[in-house]
Amino acid sequence: MPAQRVAFTTRIYTGYFLIGLITLALGVIAFIGLNTLDRQFNLQNDLSDNLTHATNLGFHAADMQSNAEAFLLQGQLQSADAVETAYRSALSDLSSLYSQSEASIIRRIDRHLYTFEETFKLATSQRSHQHQLVKTTLPSITNNWGDLIEGYQKQTISAGSLATSNKIWRDLLMIEKHMGQYFESLKPSELNLVDENYQHVMGLIDDLYVLESYPPQVARLDNIRNSLSLGYSTFNDGVQITRNYLFLINVVMAAESYEIKYLADKLRDEIRRDLNSTQDQSSSLVSSLSQQLIALSILFILMTIIIGMIVGRSIERPISTLKEVFNRLSNGEREIHIPTYHSKDEIAELAVSAEAFRKANENTQILLDKYQALSSELDEKVKQRTKELEKANRRLKDLSIKDGLTQIYNRRFLDASLIENFNRARRSALPLSVIMLDIDYFKAYNDTYGHQAGDICIQRVTKAMTRVFHRSTDTVARYGGEEFVALLFDTPASAAHALAEKLRKEIESQNIPHRSSHLGHITVSLGCCTWTPDTEFMSGEAILNQADKALYQSKESGRNKLSVCPKKPPSE
Repeated sequence: MPAQRVAFTTRIYTGYFLIGLITLALGVIAFIGLNTLDRQFNLQNDLSDNLTHATNLGFHAADMQSNAEAFLLQGQLQSADAVETAYRSALSDLSSLYSQSEASIIRRIDRHLYTFEETFKLATSQRSHQHQLVKTTLPSITNNWGDLIEGYQKQTISAGSLATSNKIWRDLLMIEKHMGQYFESLKPSELNLVDENYQHVMGLIDDLYVLESYPPQVARLDNIRNSLSLGYSTFNDGVQITRNYLFLINVVMAAESYEIKYLADKLRDEIRRDLNSTQDQSSSLVSSLSQQLIALSILFILMTIIIGMIVGRSIERPISTLKEVFNRLSNGEREIHIPTYHSKDEIAELAVSAEAFRKANENTQILLDKYQALSSELDEKVKQRTKELEKANRRLKDLSIKDGLTQIYNRRFLDASLIENFNRARRSALPLSVIMLDIDYFKAYNDTYGHQAGDICIQRVTKAMTRVFHRSTDTVARYGGEEFVALLFDTPASAAHALAEKLRKEIESQNIPHRSSHLGHITVSLGCCTWTPDTEFMSGEAILNQADKALYQSKESGRNKLSVCPKKPPSE
């Protein structure tokens, strides 16, 4: 309604009404602000508690590692209880933490705590096993050596045999001594001395075999040799177990405790940042609330003054209103109310001009909206085409390195992976095993059942291989036709043989019918070759060739079996 047609008293009542609204807004803002401050202070208290729990986690991780080392290296039984206590305390602190932003870190700490505890249990079990070997099993073997030597010397023997057997007895004492010193000091030099004396004694026993022809004496020499071999094997088992649990202590558990401390520090820093941010927000909220209350108070005072000036401004108000309208129109606003004046003077003409200006702005904005809509549609199409191109590129890459029928790697990828794995094995001095597989009588299978059945047979063999060779470091590829190759990095010969035999049995157990096979079902022949630092294979291709020769040997000797290549390539 135009200001000129509004009654004076109505304007005054309207002013009082506005003052009441401002007073109500002042109270509402104060109430909301106080509630917000209360929530902020509660959040600060929660974050402070979380900060304490996060700090405790780092201390518990250090306690777990130090007490675990004290127990596993020095045998302090109270340290094992301390590890469990620290672990329980860490879990308690972890369960007390609550934060949406740090939930991933909390889950990671929980996983590392669990891994540390399980590793400690495994190391404790291995240490107990090692203690049994070192303190009971090994002494029961070495204590019998003297009786065996004495039993041999009681018989009538030559002077040379007596001298040699005395040397053997002295060396056996040295072996027993260095075995004990190794488990006390864990020095590699003691291990080397055990090996040297062992080889020397075995050589002396071989010398006695040459000198002896009397069967009972030869049998006694056999007992000495077997007891020495058993002691040496038991000692090596103890060495391996010792290395295993030392690795668990010094590498796995140390890494887990370090990761827990690192994550705990990271969690503590993030909680501290959240706490600082919350404190800053609280300060900002107090400042903002104060400013709003001051502003509303000032507005309350101003409204009182305005009511006294409202009559005098009855003339000035329409001009101010139209001025504001034109300013907003110049800024591009469309939803603006244009007042209507019936005085038929310049004010009314300005109002008509403002309405025309508003309509022109509205038409311009409609055109701009249409342009922005077209631009957004074009951007969306470009993004869609980009995604389709990336998907096609990924598909093209898979097609270049994978076999279409089996979806495992093809010959091209195998050649490159063989070179990479061989170089990696040489750098790290870790074993590399190559297993080559061929489906027995596959051509006859295709001729009997058809190529579609042959493809299904190849796919079933492929699935069996991927189930057996499933590590991330294993590479399974189709070599050609019905031949497949598996590259097993960091896999010694014994493990490779066991995996190959497991694969052979699994394929045989599927009982895929094959009338042309003498067994009546599908079988495979395998060849295996393993590279270790002491072998003389000079390339991955040489290992693959040896595995192929071993495969040929399996086929020549009746199929459905595994053959193994020698450690060294045959001389040309």
